[in-house]
Amino acid sequence: MPPLTFLNSLFLAGLAAAVLPILIHLFSKRKAKEVRFPSLEFLQEVSRKKVRRLQLRQILLLVLRVLIIAFFAMAMGRPAVRTGTVVGRGSSMVAIVLDDSFSMAARDPGASEPPSGTDAASTAAGSVAPIEGSVFERARDRALDVVGLMNEGDRGLVVFAAAPVRMPFLTGVTDLGLLRQEVDRAGIHASRADLPQAVEKAVAALNESRALNRELYVISDFQRIDIEAWQAMLARQSESLSPAGTMEEGTRVYLIPARVDAVDNLAVERVRLETLGAGDEGSARIVVSVANFSRTEMRDAVLRAVGEGAGGETLGEGYVSVPAMGRADATVLLRRLPSSGAVRVALTPDALPLDNTAYLVTEQPGVRRVLIVSGSAEPESDAGVRYLRLAIDPDGTREFFDVRVTRTDDPSLGGAGGMNADVVVLLDAPRLPDPTLEQLSRFRANGGGVLIVMGERIDARLYNSAIFPRLGGIELLGLQGDPNRPESYRSLRVAATGHPIFDGFPAAGGAAITQARFRRLIESRVGPDARVLAEFSGGMPAIVEDRGTILFASSFDGAWNDLPTSGAFVPLVHRMIQHLASAGGGADRVTVGGAIERAFAPDELGPGGAWFVDPLGERTAAERSEREGKVWLKSGPARVPGVYELVRDDGARLGTYGVNLDTRESDLALAPEGGLPGLFKPEAKLLKADGDLTRQLAEGRFGRELWPLLLMVVLGLLVVEGLLGRGKILG
Repeated sequence: MPPLTFLNSLFLAGLAAAVLPILIHLFSKRKAKEVRFPSLEFLQEVSRKKVRRLQLRQILLLVLRVLIIAFFAMAMGRPAVRTGTVVGRGSSMVAIVLDDSFSMAARDPGASEPPSGTDAASTAAGSVAPIEGSVFERARDRALDVVGLMNEGDRGLVVFAAAPVRMPFLTGVTDLGLLRQEVDRAGIHASRADLPQAVEKAVAALNESRALNRELYVISDFQRIDIEAWQAMLARQSESLSPAGTMEEGTRVYLIPARVDAVDNLAVERVRLETLGAGDEGSARIVVSVANFSRTEMRDAVLRAVGEGAGGETLGEGYVSVPAMGRADATVLLRRLPSSGAVRVALTPDALPLDNTAYLVTEQPGVRRVLIVSGSAEPESDAGVRYLRLAIDPDGTREFFDVRVTRTDDPSLGGAGGMNADVVVLLDAPRLPDPTLEQLSRFRANGGGVLIVMGERIDARLYNSAIFPRLGGIELLGLQGDPNRPESYRSLRVAATGHPIFDGFPAAGGAAITQARFRRLIESRVGPDARVLAEFSGGMPAIVEDRGTILFASSFDGAWNDLPTSGAFVPLVHRMIQHLASAGGGADRVTVGGAIERAFAPDELGPGGAWFVDPLGERTAAERSEREGKVWLKSGPARVPGVYELVRDDGARLGTYGVNLDTRESDLALAPEGGLPGLFKPEAKLLKADGDLTRQLAEGRFGRELWPLLLMVVLGLLVVEGLLGRGKILG
């Protein structure tokens, strides 16, 4: 027996109205008095026959009226039956989640020619990459195939998964031409995919539908990095899927891979500028960090620096070789700085050209913001804070650095506002609250620089278990030396000659850079990705760098050494802070989806407003706020990579800023297919990327709604009831 269901079960309450004809019949029936007339006795036999016919007609009318009401109520409840064969078809609600993140711009391994690279400024709004020959072209074709399987009366919607998730239709639409048009004109966006959020929106729309068939199609390249993040989220929630708890029973989920083959890819992860001279004729070099997301070594890939703006003059070239599944830095020596102040660094195009380009601005970035997080209960009176503050901004003019001091228990450090700095200094900071650790981890991941300075309050076990796993591959081993024995000391020696923090120091490798004596220090073990920049005599690491984090293994308060009173302290601190600010990017490093925010003195802005101009030439008003005696201007979320300008109403330029891609999306490794169906409960069905959708979906999509048949029955019963009531039948 095929399963029967009612799509509008609330209307079944109307079945109670079927008892009304019975009640009317019972209450209107009156008992007749018997009066005998002898002269009419011969008609008694004839009367009995007529009464029997009348009673039969009344019973039939009663039954017909009960059936009419009952069948009409059932028809309004929309009964439907699923069948194993295609004998009819019920209405369907179809939701399509289409991944339009920038990884989908990768060349389809089955395509004959790779798509050529393009600049964001030359594309239509919202689309940052060509589609021809890409994985997205195949994904879009599969989405159109799904729309092609829909019939008149079906409803559908599409959800685009690139962050922020977009949903052109809030509810299902019956005009399949509109749905097809929305899919057909879709482009690739420059952000990462947010599949869980896209699926949640699609499921919410499906739950509101009363269609017989409810179907969810997820079309994506199913990158390993995205699926692992999804699975980690599910593990934290201890659920099968964030919306699965509310997914209506009977909803079917289909996963359609847009790509099944591995694709090798190089990506420019980060660029930074190092000036080599002063004045307009001064030269510079660009340090480019390149990641290799493939199982083979990439050798001698060409890097080219081009002035961003009219003409696009080539400023310098270089080469980079990157080990398999590794990273490498390369240097491009610039012949001169561009007049436009902006540089585009391009890598040899590969399967995903979009992430082979990065942008930076060479003009003076302005005042750097330094946040000192002190372990002292009274930071302003702490010796280490005083020495560091005097070294960074001795006269308090904030010409180069804007210094702010706070304590480790400051609740605002873990708030939604973030660290609000270019460089964070953990100065003899003991235990940090968990929200602060999470903010610090996000700050570092977004390109902020972190300087960690040791001292008496340091808990090595806490740093090894909670801080360094988030910030760098360093392990603290224990205290060395005795500050009460002045005859026992160590000196500070250069280990990495040519590093920017030693610019201006005449010392060669292995030579002391200061006469300061270090009587106490914390010994450390350095991970494989970290680099020792300076050593204490005896070979112990003194200054260690690991991807935007620098550890100084002694103190700044004068208790463990006399460095703060030596001539090398101020230039060394300046170089470390400046290097962390420029190498990491801090506030200057903005990725697509993030916002540009800058502070200005009130007299710089004038009476009018200010506007951000994106690479596509579109202007948006800057959000304005005031704090700390300055005016802060903030853009909306950046849509495309490239060079953005901030201008006043009168056209005067206030600043130029580079926005780049979040290259975590550049890892094109695929998630194992075996784990994909388990993201849903009940499990989703994984379809073949190039299979026949009609054949794959036929088993279970088709069913039949019975309400038209019931309405025809009601109409027939009404006709019979009318004829019977007029005496045309059994009259």
